[in-house]
Amino acid sequence: MCDKLKGHETPGVAFFITRGASNGSLVVGIPKGVKVLAWPQNDPAEKRDKDGNTPAEKWLSAVVQYARAGVRVVLTPPAHKDANDWVKDGNASPEDFLAAINAALPAGDPLTSIMDIGLGVPDPRKTVLGDRFLCIGGAMIFVGPSGIGKSSASMQQDILWSLGREAFGHQASETVTNPYHSG
Repeated sequence: MCDKLKGHETPGVAFFITRGASNGSLVVGIPKGVKVLAWPQNDPAEKRDKDGNTPAEKWLSAVVQYARAGVRVVLTPPAHKDANDWVKDGNASPEDFLAAINAALPAGDPLTSIMDIGLGVPDPRKTVLGDRFLCIGGAMIFVGPSGIGKSSASMQQDILWSLGREAFGHQASETVTNPYHSG
């Protein structure tokens, strides 16, 4: 890909090849303001770990975390394992690569439209209560004046949910009611 795009001949362009899903952190120290294009490989679904992540997804997460720059994800066509495989196929032109780069999407962008969140399907593995009412890593707060019954309601819901029962119209997930749940 580097050869086809002649990017290595362009001033101000550098390529980092991390070789391996666990090496995404090697991009540490890239200054803010630098444009980073990440090309994750297309891992098959059977490579997902117990948390549902592929090695490529873990790699991309590390690149976003350690690069501390604006990372954009360039997608390789699904028929190819990675960009190198795409080049070896012989059918990819420099224009194809530039089109993929121009279509790159922001990775780990903290600004997500509220409409996108609302249209999304909740991940049941991360949902503790209701339909995203409470998620793993989230918090729930009872707010109200003194003496209104916040503590009593909290105690009642905790007891009912620990018994696997519904409380106030909400059923806790299996993750909450069964501490030995592995899924």
